[in-house]
Amino acid sequence: MDSRELAEFRTVLDEICRWFAFEVGEYLGGVEVVLEHHVNRLVPLGASQLDSGWCAERGFREPSSQLYNDIRVNYRQKLRGKQLLQCLVRLLSAKGRSSKFSRANLLEIAAKSNEHKRLDSLAGAVRQRLHGREES
Repeated sequence: MDSRELAEFRTVLDEICRWFAFEVGEYLGGVEVVLEHHVNRLVPLGASQLDSGWCAERGFREPSSQLYNDIRVNYRQKLRGKQLLQCLVRLLSAKGRSSKFSRANLLEIAAKSNEHKRLDSLAGAVRQRLHGREES
């Protein structure tokens, strides 16, 4: 991402963290939550804040700052990967971008990334478990 895209990513991420913190707060309060929203529904293309229509429809209230900050600081562990991927696709496949990346492209890049150091270990454990079952 270039610096403009990175700034937009951070802006959208902040809003997605606000939404998610709201939903977590609702869940903790015993209210049914809705997590199946697409990022573009929550923060429409060209916008930098949660959609006012969605907020009114959902009864959105600002989440506690403690909950929001926890999710924002730890978004890689606390947000749904599906929404993070949607944020990346939104930016990296944008109209006018010279090099575009689809959802499938980004999933392939992630799967082949060296950051998955435990992947070989996990694959070995799965093979061992499957092999052990075949012998039983």
